[in-house]
This record gives sequence, C-alpha cells and structure tokens, in this order.
Amino acid sequence: MGLVQEGNLRLSGSVEVHAEITLRNVGDVTNVRRGYIKEPEIRQTNVTAIVDTGAATLVISEDIRRQLGLVVEKPYEAELADGSEQMYGLTEAVQIQWKNRDAPQ
Repeated sequence: MGLVQEGNLRLSGSVEVHAEITLRNVGDVTNVRRGYIKEPEIRQTNVTAIVDTGAATLVISEDIRRQLGLVVEKPYEAELADGSEQMYGLTEAVQIQWKNRDAPQ
C-alpha cells in the first residue's frame, strides 16, 4: 500500500494515520507563565506520532522522556491492542501541540 501525504497528516492505507506534533514539558510551560524562565528555554521536541483515537495515554520513548526532562512518577500497567499487558513508567504531564492547537493541561 502507498503512503498518501495530506498536509501534516500522512495516510497509510486504512491502517495508520501519522501526524507531526510538538511535545513540551508542562512544568517548563508553567514556569514561563510565572516568569521563572523564558519561552526559548521550554524543553520540547517535534515527533511523528501515530494517531490512535482509542488511546487513553500517550506513549513516548525513554530518549524523548529524557529530552523533555520528564520525571517518572510511578509504574503504570497498560493493556496493548493485542490484549497483553505491559508495565511502563508514568511521567509528569506533557503538552501536545498539533498545528495551532494545544491539548488541555
């Protein structure tokens, strides 16, 4: 199956939808609002994400977690699409930006 590019969305058949998003450290965003740091100091990264409308959480790699400076707060057991369960580290909040929209904090 071919990959179809539509703006910031890539459609791969009917199986996966990808979107370019920006992830930002919410603590840093709060510190900008409070005047403790400046906007350019916010730890953030751009990633290509798989859009999953059934997902309850965002899964990021350990490298991205370190890049954003997120602390693992507690272990978290997640059920995968195949029904199996896996343990992960649940981190502090991350802000998700897509186009000109932010996810609520």
